[in-house]
Amino acid sequence: FNLTGQRVSWKEVLVMTFSGLRGAVGLILAIIVDETPEISGKAGTCFLFHIGGVAMLTISINASLAPVLLRKLGLTSPEKLEERVTVFFEKKVQGQARAMFATQSDTQQFSDVPRASVEKLLPDVWGGDAGHGGTHPGIEASSSENTGYTPEQETQMYREAFLRNVRREYWKDIEEGTLPKTGRMARILLYSVEYALLRANKELGDWDIIKYKSKEMELCPCINTFLGKTWPFKNNDWVQSVFPSKATQDVWKTYLALCFIEAHKTAQKKVPEFLTTVEGEEVAETERFSEKAIETVKEESESEVKIAQEFLDELVGADGQAVKRIRIRMVAAQLLHSQSQKVNKYVKHGILDDKGASILLHEVHHQNRKLADANYFDNPNRQGAH
Repeated sequence: FNLTGQRVSWKEVLVMTFSGLRGAVGLILAIIVDETPEISGKAGTCFLFHIGGVAMLTISINASLAPVLLRKLGLTSPEKLEERVTVFFEKKVQGQARAMFATQSDTQQFSDVPRASVEKLLPDVWGGDAGHGGTHPGIEASSSENTGYTPEQETQMYREAFLRNVRREYWKDIEEGTLPKTGRMARILLYSVEYALLRANKELGDWDIIKYKSKEMELCPCINTFLGKTWPFKNNDWVQSVFPSKATQDVWKTYLALCFIEAHKTAQKKVPEFLTTVEGEEVAETERFSEKAIETVKEESESEVKIAQEFLDELVGADGQAVKRIRIRMVAAQLLHSQSQKVNKYVKHGILDDKGASILLHEVHHQNRKLADANYFDNPNRQGAH
């Protein structure tokens, strides 16, 4: 329906039309009409009465029916499934609390603290009778006979959790400096996840978006080629960001492939651990995501990783040195981030004063700037003025 930006489906248009805000602006305009001296008091009052009535109807009818419409169109997760996930994570954090207490009990400071006393203060953590049995109030335990959702909806919700973890890995790469925060690559990777989340009812397709966006890097091939071979344009940051040369595009594409592959492989490992296990306890199948949903999303991710790896292999075959330089750059960025973390840790523990930390962090930031500036172009030793 829209010609620019994110595509909007007919379902989303229907929801916006049905539940769009109609009250505030309409009432303000009606009040202006009622207060206008040139309009008779009777006409103004009648105008305000009808506008107010319509606004009240939209609030009482449209607003109350909006959740029903969202569920019917499949634009929201089933209530039973959300309750099931909530109960699972409640048990998970309670299990972590019990494990933490067991660890603290082994320390000299808390060795004489009896569990019974703590359990009396926090009965819900141990699922005692004084609490609500480890289940959140207002949430009924679901059964396999009456789950209230379909396997497809369960897979969709697991797919959403998987994509959110992938997005977190991208942000981690950005924070650590592995992925340049001001580059086009970061925007493409984050956009691909947001796009896939809006279509989580379908198979994973974030790599398709990344590959599509990677083809939009050239505004005009002739201009890009000319500026990529001509001094001083080929070494200018702004020119290369707008009209990237072939070498710069290969760098960007390599970043996209490497970060995508690593993020998906990490999510394949971490997400099942988060959503299927509770510390020290067996979780019933009806209280966690099914193996079918997990395997379905894992197979989708592995398929995309395979395609991304083939894409990366083609880049290695075309310019193996560019890929090698990027891997070196990623390792260097991680080392610099590690230095920053160590300095902040020393400050936190009071070992290093603020002045010394400022000097060390300034040097790390200076190296970060040189590293980012030297990475984009054909000459890996190029450094800009700082």
